[in-house]
Amino acid sequence: MKREVIAATSLLMVLGFLLECSYNGEVGFKSSNQKLMQELRVALKEAAIAYREDEEGFITYQKKDEAAVERIIKRADQELSGGVAVKYEDTETTQYLRDLLTSMGMKYRVEKRADGEWTRWYPQSEAQGREVHRKVVEHSFELKKQKLSTKCKEASLASRKSADKHVAEKTPPTC
Repeated sequence: MKREVIAATSLLMVLGFLLECSYNGEVGFKSSNQKLMQELRVALKEAAIAYREDEEGFITYQKKDEAAVERIIKRADQELSGGVAVKYEDTETTQYLRDLLTSMGMKYRVEKRADGEWTRWYPQSEAQGREVHRKVVEHSFELKKQKLSTKCKEASLASRKSADKHVAEKTPPTC
């Protein structure tokens, strides 16, 4: 009889906890992906969605916010695993890409890797991705053209100075 009372009491306590959670209308989420959890915390604050986090990292929020939180989690997961990651050899092109993305209101993140700094961004469509890539390539070619033009002018000037020197000294130029 005593064992049955303890079991019944335990069952009532469990049901009471479940009813209390349902009554409070809370649901929760936890992931082993710490970057995702960090993104979720930031996005919940930005969206002004009230949440609690326990000592084990389980985030609970109101049932009424469930659809919004699911969209946030999906977007954060896509941003962390998707998008386009690029690395350019010159800082001018990298900065141009970041400035372009900012001017378009697009988010990007800088990822430090063993081989350098990468920029990960998230086009909203393939067409948008191609358009940004086209603009960056055009900018990169223009930079190279300007640098080449400057080098050619410097070489031409140096060549003329050398020729003038040889004419003045009446010595033939050497190869």
